[in-house]
Order: sequence, then structure tokens, then C-alpha cells
Amino acid sequence: MIKTGLLGVLLTISLLAEGQAISVSGNWLPSITAISTTGSDYSPSTLTSAANQTLITASGLGSLLVAKNYRISVSKTNTDWHNNLVLTARRTGAGTPSILSAVSASGGTTAQTITNISTAFFTINVSFLSLGGISLSNIPIEYSLSGISVILPVKTYSTTITYTIVEL
Repeated sequence: MIKTGLLGVLLTISLLAEGQAISVSGNWLPSITAISTTGSDYSPSTLTSAANQTLITASGLGSLLVAKNYRISVSKTNTDWHNNLVLTARRTGAGTPSILSAVSASGGTTAQTITNISTAFFTINVSFLSLGGISLSNIPIEYSLSGISVILPVKTYSTTITYTIVEL
């Protein structure tokens, strides 16, 4: 009888001990309209994606009766990039919290330049915890690309954006 009770406690603890995870969906392939007038530059010289170009979901947040905060950081890894190009990201919405949880995102609502160094983007705050399954899903991200000009060599430029989650 004692062994069964101990096993029940261990199973309950293991169900509560989740690691946080982040998943990202979306891909942006902007295109530039050809210049039709000699001596002109690209117009506009800044391109902006859809407000929900990328959707981020953070899951496995929190543990029983403990409020926690998580930092989402962003960086890029250039595959083929020109230094004149500037890529920014901003959070355009709150996302959808899991049922029976008070979880929210803060910060990241102004455009932030994405560099090759991971930098803090926004924070997820968990103030009320249920028995696991705490998540904040479909957090929308918008991108802007500036520095587009005829002085750049004509080619396809690409970079990979990486988001990381860390418990604070």
C-alpha cells in the first residue's frame, strides 16, 4: 500500500515538471518591384510583412503555484546578406493564453533591429498556474526590411531568424 501511494506522488510530480518550449511558424519572402524609370531608386525602400507573418507559441510554462517569467530573445544567422540591409521585428498582438491560466506577453511592440547577437525581444509573464499545459500561442510578429537600394548587388539575400526562450 505504501509503494502505490509513493508511485502516485512520483507520477504527479513528473506531470508537473515540464520544460518550456518554443515553436515558430511562418516564412517571409518579400519581392521588390522592378524600377521602370532610369535614375530612380526602389520605392518604397522599406518593405513590411503582414502583421502576423510569424506566429510564436511558448509552451510548458510554469509549475504548480509558482509565478514565472520567461524572456524571448531573437537573433539572425546570415546565409547571404548585405550589411546595408536592416531587418526589424515587432510583436503585434497578445497571443492566446491556455485555458485556466493568466499568462501574457509584455514588451516587443516597437520595432527592434535583429542582429547576429541574441537580444531580448519580449517577456512572457505567468501569474496564475494550473496543473500543467500552460502556454501562450499564436503571438504575432511583423517584420520590416530597410536599406533596399539600387547600390546593392542584384541577387537573392537570405537570413534565418532564431527565437529562444529562457526562464528568468
